Amino acid sequence: MYESQVFSGANSYLGRYDGPQTAFTNSAQLSAANSSFPPLQPIQCTDPAVSGVEWGILGFSCTEQMQLLVSMNPPDSEFPTDKVTLLLTSDGNRAHLFVNAEGH
Repeated sequence: MYESQVFSGANSYLGRYDGPQTAFTNSAQLSAANSSFPPLQPIQCTDPAVSGVEWGILGFSCTEQMQLLVSMNPPDSEFPTDKVTLLLTSDGNRAHLFVNAEGH
């Protein structure tokens, strides 16, 4: 877990969970468990949800062969404050869930 403290308002948080590969292959279950979020969708390393967040703080490095799924709440928000992004990745052996909760 990483916390980005701000002078005023709410802090931002980044978190990571590493789990079995089945967490990635059963991504519909993760979507169902977070019904307030849109379903996870495939994306590429160049997507702003990947390139626009400091995921590297948590040990994330995107490669072309990596499988990526993302869900954002609220989706496609013009303003990033209070947005939560779920990034589910797989390296073929393990699944990795990264969470970015933007402050304001």
